Amino acid sequence: MPVDQRTDDQLRELGRRRQPRETFRSLGEVVRQLRTQGIERTLLDRKRVSEVWGSMVDPDDRLHSWVAGVSDGVVQIEVDDPAYVYVLRRRYLFEFLERLRREWPEGGVRDIRFAGRLEQVKADGCE
Repeated sequence: MPVDQRTDDQLRELGRRRQPRETFRSLGEVVRQLRTQGIERTLLDRKRVSEVWGSMVDPDDRLHSWVAGVSDGVVQIEVDDPAYVYVLRRRYLFEFLERLRREWPEGGVRDIRFAGRLEQVKADGCE
């Protein structure tokens, strides 16, 4: 019988026959688990990338830069002075990318972006 021709009684009977899966959890529980796993993964990724960055960057450059985050295969490096964006990109971009791919292949790093902090730029009077 086509679905649109079923009676209300037949539809109720079909609903009674279906047994809910015991593996269902509340939406709140699922969201909490996803958040926890996502946060832990993000922190571990950032820590791993920070360790590689810290081990290869000169101490002077390390004072002015840090790993701001890792998301969807993109590593974000922030610097405290916009002039360092150019310097660090030229010095470390390819070497850092190659080393991350070699030492952390499961990370799937595909790009590295350097950014100067806008607050610092505005504080210095630059636009």
